[in-house]
Order: sequence, then structure tokens, then C-alpha cells
Amino acid sequence: MDPSPLSPQARKFLWIVSGTTLALTVATGIGRLESALILPNARQIAPMIFAIAAIVLGRFYPVCLGEKIRAQVSEIVTFAAILLFHPLTAALIAAMGCALYYGIQMFTSRWPPYILIFNTAQHSLATLLSGLAYHGFHDSVQFHLATPFDLSRLVAAATIYVAANWSLSVTFSGLVQGRNPLSLGISLWKRTWILEVSGPFLGVILAIVYLYAPIAAALLVIPFIAVHQSYQASVLLRNQTRETLELLADTVDQRDPYTYQHSIRVAEHARALAERLGLPPDEVDTIALAARVHDLGKIGVPDGLLLKPQTLTASELEEIRRHTTLGANIVSKLPQYRQGKECILYHHERYDGSGLFGLSGKQIPLGARIIAVADAFDAMTSHRPYRQALPVQAALQELQKEKGRQFDPEIVDVFIEMMLEREQKEPELVSPPHPSEPSKIAL
Repeated sequence: MDPSPLSPQARKFLWIVSGTTLALTVATGIGRLESALILPNARQIAPMIFAIAAIVLGRFYPVCLGEKIRAQVSEIVTFAAILLFHPLTAALIAAMGCALYYGIQMFTSRWPPYILIFNTAQHSLATLLSGLAYHGFHDSVQFHLATPFDLSRLVAAATIYVAANWSLSVTFSGLVQGRNPLSLGISLWKRTWILEVSGPFLGVILAIVYLYAPIAAALLVIPFIAVHQSYQASVLLRNQTRETLELLADTVDQRDPYTYQHSIRVAEHARALAERLGLPPDEVDTIALAARVHDLGKIGVPDGLLLKPQTLTASELEEIRRHTTLGANIVSKLPQYRQGKECILYHHERYDGSGLFGLSGKQIPLGARIIAVADAFDAMTSHRPYRQALPVQAALQELQKEKGRQFDPEIVDVFIEMMLEREQKEPELVSPPHPSEPSKIAL
């Protein structure tokens, strides 16, 4: 294993989880190896092999419920194994399924080895803890739902399985990405809690089907494939819609050679700024998505106005800024852009309230305030028909000057700090000095 990609904290957590999994497995297996792990007949070996294969295939073909939300069929199979097998056997099934999947990815997609080690340990530990909560330390394994006590054991096992998997995964992801695991976990939980909670209980259904009709359990693969294909088509449609809008936004940029790739750069700045402000991942994605098409409404602005070689008058500025309304109306028809609609609509509002809609301060959506700063910076550092591009330092000074008037002071401070740090790492970011007339922050 090459530990270089990991921070010291992430590496330490990796070894803690791996060591805990190994220690608990050994402690649980002492004196029970023959009864728990040596399977005496093909009736038990066959479902184990089927479960391992289902876990691997389930990870390769998740049910897509959104652009970044995947329902893992493998979790359903794993929880069914928890109910049907001894905790050690269930942990073995989970470990082998994860090891096979991540091992294949490591060799075919060059995933780093630590992903294989951590995920195998994580799922084994969660499975073992859940199995012990349901079956205890007894050698005999019984799954039935005849009494309230049986139900309470089931709820306890499901809760431990979800909590252990979730907390371990989010903590490690946060340490690897250098983000707060708690805020990361809360953000992801809001979007995926229904999947996390429903997985174990779908596993209960799978276990019941297996007990009463083992062959029917295998046939459940067919509806899962159908659901997978259906959601894949839905996700494909959403992706194609996004790509079409982005292509349209790029086409708008290309009308003016001075603003080519403007929307791409604004989206990059907006994403980096939102992350710097510590916003949850889903909010960062919403803002970046809106920034990518923030000028889409300029498709309705005449070329004579958009490409005017002279400085725009106040009335012309007012007219061109109305493109935000058209852009917001276009994206409001599409589900993946609805949350970012207001970011597009209000990204030319002024912090002091003198903008088109009269919003001021915190009345302006946070995403719109972020895009406003990113948009203005890229505009000032790009050549325009009526002026040369400003050097980065001069553009940052203009942002500083407009704090509290055109821009949110806190966002400007964070953006300037971010850009100065980037300037130290990437000196080429600074534009060469050249003469220019006094800047007026452009669109």
C-alpha cells in the first residue's frame, strides 16, 4: 500500500479501523471457527457464493437516483446475509465482495490501494457489529419475526449497520478530502438518508424470500436490472440536458471573442470560493452549476449591444443586466437547475440595494453574491472591446474598493485571500501589466 496520497490523520484512521476489524473478528471467532466458518454442505456454500457475486455486481451497477446519488444493491444483499448467517460468515461475505470489487477497480481503473483496504475493513466491521447485535455470540443462527423482541433486535441491527457504515465512511472521506466530516456527513445525509435507511429493510425482504423460496431470491435480480436501466436512462437524460445548456452558454460566450470560456472560468472561481466558505457539497454543486450558465440569458441580448466597442452607458448596462431574468426563466423549467435559479436571477444585484431588483445585503441569495464576485473578477481580468484586461492585483483592488457597495464584504475578503494564495503557487496567474483606462467593473 502506498500511503502517500493520505494525510497523517486519514492514514491513522485507516489503521485504527483495520486493526479494530481484525481484533474484533479474532475475538469473535475464538473457539467458534469450526461452527461458524467451515460450511458443511453445498446448501450453505451456494448462497454464500451468490451473495458475494451479487455484492460485486451490485457495486458495478448501482441504481442511479441522481447525478451523484447511487443506491447500492450490495447493501441489501449484505444485510440479508447478516440475518441469515453467523456474524463471522456474514462479515466474510461482505469482506470478499468488497475486496473483489475494489481489487478489480484497483487493477483496471488504478484506484489507490487504501480504498480497497479501508472499504473492506469498514464493511466487514459494520457487518460484524450488526450481526453480533442481532444474533449475539451464539453459534446457532435463527432469523424470524415472531415477537416484539425479534423486531427490536432487527431494528438494533439495522441501526448499527447504517450508523457504523455511515460514520466510518464519512469520517474517512472528510479526512481524505481535508473537510469537516460532520458538515460533510450532514450534507450527504440530507440527500441520501432514505436510501441508507431503506437498504437494511429491503434486506429483510430478501432474507424472507430466501427462507421461503430460495430460487425466487435469485429471480429478484431481474427487477433490479429493470430499475437500474430505468434510472440510468433518467440520469442520461439529465446529463444530456445539462450538457446542452452548457453548450448553449458557451455559444453565447463565443458570440463575443473577448468573453470566450468566461462561464467556465466563473464556474471554477465560484466553486472554489463556495468550498473556501465551507458550504456543504450539495450547495457548492448548486452554485457551480448555476455559475456555469449564469449568462445564458444573453442569448436574448442584441449583438449591437453585447459587442458594442465603447463603454456601455448606464441605461445600456441596465438593459443588458436584464438577461438574468431570461436566464432564470430558461433554467427554471429544468429540475436540476431550479435550486440555482435565484443565483442566476440575482447575480447582478448590488450589496447596497441599488441593483435591478432592489435587494440588499443578506437578502441577496448567497450563491448570487458568490457568482457576482467571481463574474466581476473574470470580467475585469479579460480583454473587452472598450478596454484592456486588468492585472490580477488591480482587479482585486477594485473588488476591495466595492466592498459593501457592489459586493458582500465577507465574500470579497475570502476571494482575495484565495486568489493571493493561488498567485503564490501559480505566478503565471498574474497578468502582465499593461496600460488601461480606469476600470469600471464589467459584466
